[in-house]
Amino acid sequence: PIQTGVAAGAVAATRAAVQQESAFAGIRKTVDDTEQNLQKLRSNLYELSSRTPVGFSDLSRIGELAGQLGVRGVDNLTKFADTIARISVSTSLSAEAASLSFARISNVMQETIRNVDRLGATVGDLGNKFATTEPEIAELGERIAGAGKIAKLTTADVLAIAAAVTSVGVNAEAGGTAVQKMLIAMTQSVVKADDKLGSFSKLAGVSAEQFQKLFKTAPIEAFTRVVEGLG
Repeated sequence: PIQTGVAAGAVAATRAAVQQESAFAGIRKTVDDTEQNLQKLRSNLYELSSRTPVGFSDLSRIGELAGQLGVRGVDNLTKFADTIARISVSTSLSAEAASLSFARISNVMQETIRNVDRLGATVGDLGNKFATTEPEIAELGERIAGAGKIAKLTTADVLAIAAAVTSVGVNAEAGGTAVQKMLIAMTQSVVKADDKLGSFSKLAGVSAEQFQKLFKTAPIEAFTRVVEGLG
């Protein structure tokens, strides 16, 4: 019986090692780096798996996705895997959805991937404070990031708008289209001083000149005032 138990344990350990190697092979496919750095990344993921509820294989899958999305460098890949693992455990946002949304938002907003932990914390915090969910915030944030960047909004501004819009029951597709159109129209009106500028400034309760200045210095405040003016 003792020998049988030892053999079973050895088989289980071997199977686990093979599964882990198979999982890490995914990272090798998407991360073009030296063997030394890959081994360092492997060590980091093992260390993460020892202090988080996410196993090495799942962390490797996140690392593989990160590589596909253009994340480079051992430190960046480690931080990305850590952030995605934590938010997938503490929220209803899946690891794959979080990986895709966070990488795309960071890319569009030209946010360094080193700030991915702040992005995760912001989404989690908004999900706790508003009547919405993290997947809804991430999806709408991803949809409006382009228009937000043009309007010079910060990443936090974009996510705040996403949380506010989805918390009143507007779905990401409809909300994304509406917010994009408004942000682009406001940006064009401020730059060109066209006939819509008067409408926006009236909704915001300021003069056209004041609205132009407000939009250039605090675009999120200008957007908020227009929305409030719409009732």
